[in-house]
Amino acid sequence: MGVHRALTHDDCQMRNRRSWWELPISIVLLGGALVHALRFQHLPDDAYISFHYATNFAAGAGLVFNPGEYVMGYSNFLWVILLGLGESFGVSAPALAPVLGVILGWGILAIVYLYLRRTYGGILAATAGAALLVVNATFAFWLVGGLEGPLFGLLLLAGVVVALDVESDSPLRSFVGLGVLFGLAALTRPEGVFYAVPVGGYLFLHRRDRARAKRVAVFLGTTLLIFGLFTAWVTFYYGDPMPNPFYAKFHPISAELLERGGRVSRAFLVAYLGVPLVVIGLWALATRLRWSSKGWLPLSIIAAFVVFYLRVGGDLQAYYRMWFWVLPMLALLLGEAVAVFSVGRRRQVISAVLTVGLLAASLQHSFRGSETGRVVRDEAFVRGAALIGETL
Repeated sequence: MGVHRALTHDDCQMRNRRSWWELPISIVLLGGALVHALRFQHLPDDAYISFHYATNFAAGAGLVFNPGEYVMGYSNFLWVILLGLGESFGVSAPALAPVLGVILGWGILAIVYLYLRRTYGGILAATAGAALLVVNATFAFWLVGGLEGPLFGLLLLAGVVVALDVESDSPLRSFVGLGVLFGLAALTRPEGVFYAVPVGGYLFLHRRDRARAKRVAVFLGTTLLIFGLFTAWVTFYYGDPMPNPFYAKFHPISAELLERGGRVSRAFLVAYLGVPLVVIGLWALATRLRWSSKGWLPLSIIAAFVVFYLRVGGDLQAYYRMWFWVLPMLALLLGEAVAVFSVGRRRQVISAVLTVGLLAASLQHSFRGSETGRVVRDEAFVRGAALIGETL
């Protein structure tokens, strides 16, 4: 999948004409995501920890699991606050969380589609990128999984898209806004601050001068300020700067830990028949790894995630939960690959056929594999725990 030339501004302008196809395509994408998510409708036991904190917060007992015991047993502060606000208005966290997840998931699809459509012009590229998410079981499962994945994924994607849209003359407030997005991501999951590093590197390397260095420093400083203030509050409130889940996951680095992370990563790739690697390969072939390609930033986010994922030894949740927030990065790569390659009718047909193949290879994991049985066992465990709790 190679190209003879990069897309020009005129190419994008020609492709960017509105089409009546876009409304039905949007309905299919949003409806497909909902239908796929409703196939699962599974709330894992971990979600109930966040729900309990949210309930106590709304009841005025504070951000605690047991009133009077100040232990930070969650690592998704912003998500707990949103659920707590819902509880304060009479909407239970178990009912609100899946609805919020679907809405945020639709937001992710909208950002992917609109960004690809605006940047490259072609409907095919925008549809391919969004559809890659719609058919993915990890994306669908965790839309209604009750945890913070959709919120974190949305904030991370929004930050990446804003960074990709930064121009040489972008005002300082754009970098402040970018810092706020990554600061909010860090309040949703602590490693959100970690992803600001590759973004800052990308922004600086694309314009290496003093003015850009100052703006990147403002971006990183804003992110760190938000995270630093939050950490100071956590230390004051709980007496410890880090949540308990951090200590549960961050064991001393070892060969065994890295091997486990690698094993889970391989399982993820095998489950999806290597689609993530194929997408990255197609992007590399289509763009010929030109430095001007916008895909370098999503790729660096994926690389940073893999380093983090190996460091924590992978994720033991069903359907590879932590991969949720980098799936939109793969969607951006696929969209760019399709847009760059699809110059002319013949290439558009080839791109469409390849895209359908990738979508089919991804979708099969929703209907086969060991994860389906695991979800059934998890649901039985949650029902049993709920029954014990009611009895006690």
